[in-house]
Amino acid sequence: MAAKDQIEIALGESAAFQKLTQGLRHAIEAAVEISTLRSDPNWMQVSLLMEKTLSNVQNMHNNAAMRAVKGRRFN
Repeated sequence: MAAKDQIEIALGESAAFQKLTQGLRHAIEAAVEISTLRSDPNWMQVSLLMEKTLSNVQNMHNNAAMRAVKGRRFN
């Protein structure tokens, strides 16, 4: 695969990760608001689960970026 193709894939992947993290942040904020407005702790649990998911997504993105850098260094 050409270097240009790899760069385009990496940029597209990065954009997708950004969309995902932004969506999760909005969802977390919304769940906290619902929990507060309804005085319902179940929604706070939902927000905590989404925070864990956000953390996993960020770790996966970091790992993918590190693999991409390592791959480019040796190619």
